[in-house]
Amino acid sequence: MNEGQNALLHDLTILEAMLDELPEYLMSDATRWPIQADMPPLTIGGCLMRIHRLGKLQAQLPHLDKNRYDQAVLRFEDALIEKVVRFEKRTHQELHARLGEWSVCLRETYIQPKRYIDKVDIRVVIEEMMLALQKKPYHLEQQVVQQIDVLDKNLKNRWHPGEFVWDVVWQSAYPLQNYWWLYGSPVAIAVAS
Repeated sequence: MNEGQNALLHDLTILEAMLDELPEYLMSDATRWPIQADMPPLTIGGCLMRIHRLGKLQAQLPHLDKNRYDQAVLRFEDALIEKVVRFEKRTHQELHARLGEWSVCLRETYIQPKRYIDKVDIRVVIEEMMLALQKKPYHLEQQVVQQIDVLDKNLKNRWHPGEFVWDVVWQSAYPLQNYWWLYGSPVAIAVAS
């Protein structure tokens, strides 16, 4: 097994651990839910990000692990049955929190643009949640669309296009035309002291 497949399988294992806790998490008010010490916390955005990229890259998974992925997607969908309103509400709560995090991150990159690579997953998660809420039966708040448009416009004004910022294993899941913020970095702005 190569390094890329190992990264995909690790992501799949994280997704499965998140899904073990998803029903209870959806009924709580927590934005982040701890799962295991060596894994990121469960969030709706984290689940959606992993479902998206593993789905785009599943041809690289061994046959048995493709079945694991398919089962994970079914588990995610089953957890949402009869929880449309709850999922939409929880996703909007997380979206608002992530928009705040992303705004802070962008302000910090005015001075330290190298931090961008460590924080850009916030923008990816925002995108995945927005895409999910644009599908029926959900509804995406226009305020969220307006906020991300403003943040994206400000970022584009100081954007330096470049190479894909994450490990190359993820690149084909994130095409440039839809995920431009993964291809380059913000330019630092000199701050007068």
